[in-house]
Amino acid sequence: GALRNLAVNNDNKVAIARANAVKPLVRLLRTGDGQRKDTVAMALANLTNDNDENKAAFARAGAVDPLVQLLYTEGRGRQAASALGTLAINNKDRTLAIVRAGAVD
Repeated sequence: GALRNLAVNNDNKVAIARANAVKPLVRLLRTGDGQRKDTVAMALANLTNDNDENKAAFARAGAVDPLVQLLYTEGRGRQAASALGTLAINNKDRTLAIVRAGAVD
């Protein structure tokens, strides 16, 4: 939860990404338990909100597929939807990647 809260601040968003946190966070999206995945999804939403560099970094690191999987996990979709929404804003390629990953039937 602390990382999620820190990621609201713009300076912290940059510092967290520069501290090489992107890949470990994506790994937690893939392998963590349900609560950890929720927390990471919300942190990712905060880290990517209004930060195009972080959006690109998370997309390159493979965040889309585990977020789409989380989207369809009972009781876990809200956080994943928020994260996917921030990744998709103003970027056609990421939006298409999200659709192709199965976010839209």
